[in-house]
Amino acid sequence: IMNAIDCLPDSFHITVILINVEGFSYDEAAEILGVPGGTIRSRMKRGRTLLQKALWTQAREAGIVSAETTKEK
Repeated sequence: IMNAIDCLPDSFHITVILINVEGFSYDEAAEILGVPGGTIRSRMKRGRTLLQKALWTQAREAGIVSAETTKEK
């Protein structure tokens, strides 16, 4: 999972790390990064979508799931 997180673009990477790994709230992450709360929410939505795609790709490459399973992902 950390490999997939590390591959995220920087703005999404740090946001996902702060919230999902370090456990900061959205408001705390916004304050740390000096951006509005709405920006944090947007980055988390996009970051989670990118992370999900990356994890499905890793699972496919590892043979955990088949290409048919992830066809619509």
